[in-house]
Amino acid sequence: MTTTKLYDLLEIDSPADFQYFEQLAELLECSEEISEEQFMDVLSQVDSQTMTELVENYFNELTAHLPDESQELFSLVDSIQQRLMLLADGMEDGSFRRDLAEELWKFKDWYTDQIKVLVDNEYYSVFEAVTLRREEKLGGPKHRYNFDEALDYQLEELSMNLGRVSYSEDN
Repeated sequence: MTTTKLYDLLEIDSPADFQYFEQLAELLECSEEISEEQFMDVLSQVDSQTMTELVENYFNELTAHLPDESQELFSLVDSIQQRLMLLADGMEDGSFRRDLAEELWKFKDWYTDQIKVLVDNEYYSVFEAVTLRREEKLGGPKHRYNFDEALDYQLEELSMNLGRVSYSEDN
């Protein structure tokens, strides 16, 4: 996808225009190929407060549609949200901005590209499974979900250091 097409998809003229929930949802859920460089570019000018609100709202919406019987998935998504919000809160520092963009890129890959959720004996991405769950809540057909394989998401350990966020590989 070209950068122009991506901007059109997100309805922005430049990264400075990236500020709405729908834009973050489209960026994270887009089925078309987006390069990591384009992804980082789109997020390059979002301010900390806006990004914190976008992440919080997006993940609150996501967790509202997770299957009730999948507490482990809920806990994982909540941990991802907390990590992203901490990074967003400190992203005025250029390295945290990069870390946040990289973590969102990692989340996008896990959420939309990896096929790890068993739904009625077929495999789907987490995004597709959550979409099926949303359809259920609107009166669609009921499904059986197994998110066990999708729980393999490497979270890095976060620590607060004198008001600054730092992280290290959790091995």
